[in-house]
Amino acid sequence: GYYGCKSNKEMFEENNVPGNDFLAETCKIWEEEAMRIENLGAKTIIIRTGIVISKHGGMLHKILKLLPFRMIPVFGKGTNIIPWIHIDDMCAIYKFAIDNTSLQGIYNAVSNNCSQLEFMQTIQHVYKKKNIIFRIPTLLMKSILGEMATILITGNAISNSKIIEAGFSFIYTNTIKALEKEICN
Repeated sequence: GYYGCKSNKEMFEENNVPGNDFLAETCKIWEEEAMRIENLGAKTIIIRTGIVISKHGGMLHKILKLLPFRMIPVFGKGTNIIPWIHIDDMCAIYKFAIDNTSLQGIYNAVSNNCSQLEFMQTIQHVYKKKNIIFRIPTLLMKSILGEMATILITGNAISNSKIIEAGFSFIYTNTIKALEKEICN
């Protein structure tokens, strides 16, 4: 949420300014507090995390509950970007951050980006059973969830180049492989 609830073609990097909505402001305050420890001379690393792909929690866990009913939701138009990371890569980034003594600062933790519709279609493909992909209109989302609907209908492309340049290698950069690991195992 650091970069704000927007939907645009910009690829956000660690040096971009925060958004100006509630989530972005909350992330900004968290990061400012975390950086206070750096003033004490402690190694400080901030990891901005994308949507974590895991069957044990989060967004995928909730969607998997709908699969026996042969339903997969798409919120709004489905064109919003989902910056995602597989749980194994997320854990590996934490270990990389701890083990790498020269690593310091802010890093985006995303393996890749795809549209919400592409993500849901990939779930359908991996699940290998016919599901109905149904759209929940933006207006309905906003009338039920209010401002919280923004989280589900917007999204930003997030760059992972800084963590890669630091020497980290992702295991899962392909949406199909990441979802197969969680859905088929």
